[in-house]
Amino acid sequence: RNLVRCLHTTPPELCAMELKFMSFTGEPVASFACEGSQSVLSLRRELSEHTGIALPLLKLVWQGSMLKDPSTLAEQGVTAEAPVTVVKESAARLGLLPGFNGLYVGHETEGGGSTVFEMALDSLEFVERAQADESEVEGLIHWRHVRHNNSAKIGKRAREYVRGSVRDAGNIDVKGYKTELQSPAWVCCCKYELLLSEDGSRIEGQFLFNGGGGGDSRFTLQKLAPQEATEW
Repeated sequence: RNLVRCLHTTPPELCAMELKFMSFTGEPVASFACEGSQSVLSLRRELSEHTGIALPLLKLVWQGSMLKDPSTLAEQGVTAEAPVTVVKESAARLGLLPGFNGLYVGHETEGGGSTVFEMALDSLEFVERAQADESEVEGLIHWRHVRHNNSAKIGKRAREYVRGSVRDAGNIDVKGYKTELQSPAWVCCCKYELLLSEDGSRIEGQFLFNGGGGGDSRFTLQKLAPQEATEW
């Protein structure tokens, strides 16, 4: 009764209501006490923490309309008369990968550790080209010889141009198609499976030579702090 009285006598932006949230398949997700003055963005943040769905992937739909972040619930006309649907968008878009923002650097080894490369990947050098069913991406991987039997190669750099796809699970699969080398550096085009951590702090990956076989182990690229990235 108090809720009904509130809806009739109180401005919508001040009215408290118990909103129910359900999944796209109709399963209960949560139930929160909200006010009409609450922004859609703040509500999405709460639900992101509650469900574990990354904020960029979590969308809210009420009575067939997608709720917009800058608006309040009252401005969108949301009431407790109908549940809010929680939708998890596919991560198969580079722009939706949570935290893919920065310079990632690590090491990759070959030959039982006799050859070590510094490997770097800058999110600013990756671009997205929308396709019908998935996202095609293009970018650069930077290489520098750190250890090699041929001392002339140490310190030499190379760039590998890659292209590929962002999968539904959020991993990036790319393949090299061109290299630029600082002689006598040597880098060949390979295939890479990259997986960004949920907080965006690192990239776990592995690679395969185009003819088969790969490096000695998986590699990890850590996101550098802004000052470190500038110095690099």
